[in-house]
Amino acid sequence: MSRDDDDDWFAVIAGGGRPLAAPATIQEAQLVRDAILALHAQAAAPGGEHAGLERLRARLAAEGLLDQPEPVSWSKRLPLALAAMLVAGIGLSLTVMPQLPGTTPGDDAPMRGSSSAQLVLLADPQQAAVILDAQLAKLGVSADATDLGDAVVIEAFVPSQVEPQVNALLKQYQVRVGNNGHLLLRLQRAR
Repeated sequence: MSRDDDDDWFAVIAGGGRPLAAPATIQEAQLVRDAILALHAQAAAPGGEHAGLERLRARLAAEGLLDQPEPVSWSKRLPLALAAMLVAGIGLSLTVMPQLPGTTPGDDAPMRGSSSAQLVLLADPQQAAVILDAQLAKLGVSADATDLGDAVVIEAFVPSQVEPQVNALLKQYQVRVGNNGHLLLRLQRAR
């Protein structure tokens, strides 16, 4: 069959007519349509579709699946509503509060899992940071210094084998290496 024959064939099966279609195509398609309709008629429930729906509805009612539940009074729903509002309020405060100004931790607030910054007051924190960075480098410790204007933050991870030497170096500032070799100093200008 050609493309046009296929279109004619499908049109006749769907119940439409094609006046220009080949007679053999129309006859074959009409036979297939009649066979499909006969199978559908045999498979249909006796009494038609409406009777089938009524039998289904009766069976569902017999199983108790169509019974409407009693409406719940507001006195039973109130505690659940209050609990839901409480949970929503707590969830909202946990997501919104950290974003509000003044609620985020500052530079000197310790982060979980790290040492807190140790404050050292000096006359010239920038000069002390340069000297301390050079002394730490001599011991093989790489430090990161961040200049904040009136303060310098120094952060380094001190290997355990040189921790005693670094603690001896830091003794003049009255500070020590923090947890797990984490050194976090805030060298600030004394006022």
